[in-house]
This record gives sequence, structure tokens and C-alpha cells, in this order.
Amino acid sequence: MVNLMAGIKEIPIWVSFTEDYENDVVLAEIRSRNIVVVDIAKKFGGGGHNFACGASLKDFDEADKLLKELDERAYEYANSK
Repeated sequence: MVNLMAGIKEIPIWVSFTEDYENDVVLAEIRSRNIVVVDIAKKFGGGGHNFACGASLKDFDEADKLLKELDERAYEYANSK
């Protein structure tokens, strides 16, 4: 699912969330276009590659915090050009 969003060129960072009821977690799949995001995934217990990573979150409140950090990163990147 997350790769379907890759074609939207105006969006530099995109995330797909899946609620895993069996394990009581929210899975976050994070992708970006030339913006390093793996450090943010690691802050939430995840990992992966610079532009493709993920994390298992305890709930959607934590997902909101992840989104806030990713949003700030995208803003910083856009204003650094």
C-alpha cells in the first residue's frame, strides 16, 4: 500500500499505518523522496533504510507524534532549498 503513494510527486514523505489487532500495535511504513527519515523511525523503536523504514507503535497517539516529527522534517527540508 505504501508504495502506491510514491507516485504523488508533491508529497516528499508518506506513511501508511496498519492496526495489528493480534499484537496490539500500529505498524508504520515510512517512505520519503530524498529526505532521511530513518532516524525518526528509530526514535519510535523502528529502523530500516534512510528513505524506507518503519516502526511498531503502541497506539495512534504515538502515530500522531511520529507524523508531527515527519511533518517538521519535511518543512525543514523545504525551507533549506
